[in-house]
Formats: sequence, structure tokens, C-alpha cells
Amino acid sequence: MSRTRCSSPLAPTPPCLYYLKIVDAFEHDGCQVIIIQGLPRNDLFDVLPTLSGEEITKVATQLASYLCQLRSAPLPHPPSISGFASKSIRDTRISLSNHPVKSFGTVAEFHKFFIASQFLEIPPQDEEGVRKLIATAHGKSHSVVFTHNDLHPCNILVDRHLKITGIID
Repeated sequence: MSRTRCSSPLAPTPPCLYYLKIVDAFEHDGCQVIIIQGLPRNDLFDVLPTLSGEEITKVATQLASYLCQLRSAPLPHPPSISGFASKSIRDTRISLSNHPVKSFGTVAEFHKFFIASQFLEIPPQDEEGVRKLIATAHGKSHSVVFTHNDLHPCNILVDRHLKITGIID
């Protein structure tokens, strides 16, 4: 499994899986020694129901800053709609089983595939209008940016002071 850190030092990404941080690694008497430190493990999902409006604003402000940093991270050339560590993407809007789907060279390619993969029950008399509306909505051009495909409160770690300590996947 690959791990990736954003190129910006300000975006809080845990340096290791399982909420652990490698503090040091060395060899001692022929054995490899790794010293690890646990990261604060409260995810936002657990604490969100207890937060005041002011506290939610505090977390939201931090998150907005980190998402701006993620979205400004340099992309490979040419950019594509794909998973970071592989060419395929996992998107439950396309495949509820979360099976990997191919990558796409453009946003238009992705939208075409996305629309074709949907099971839509449209009354025959509305078919043309609905299809036109969908094509218009998905016909808009968008910039391709680095982002987190399934960001939700369970993937946001906070400490007891509500400082975001990690954004995980």
C-alpha cells in the first residue's frame, strides 16, 4: 500500500499508516529498531456532535486551508482523472462495489463514462429534456486538481484542542 505526503509542509498528513509516526529507526546489536509515536486518534466524526458552532468554525477554517493546499499541489503531466497511486479510480458513484475503474484523460471523458454508468428511470415523455439537462450540467469545464475523493469526518483526525492532526484515507 502506498502512502503519499502532500508537497506542502503545512498540510497535516500522518507520515505512517495506522496513526503512527516514525520518530527514529536504527540498528542495534544486529536488529532493526523503529521508534514510533502514536498520533492523536480522535476523528472528527466522534467529536463533531459535541462541538459548539464556534468550534465547528475553528475546524472548518483549518480544513478549508488544508484543502486549498491539496488543490494547489502540482499534478503529473498531463493531468488526468485518476487515483493517485494508480491509474484507476475508485468511485462509489460509478461502482457501488468500489471496484477500480479506468483513468480518464479529461473531465469530459469522465462525465461521459459517469453518465453512461448510471441507471436512470426517466419517464419517456421527459427523456429528452432530462438528458439535455444532464448533458448541460456535466458539460461545464473544470480544472483538474489534487483532491481527496472521500473526505468525511472519519478521515479527519483532531487533537483535544481541535487542531487537525491528520487527513487520512
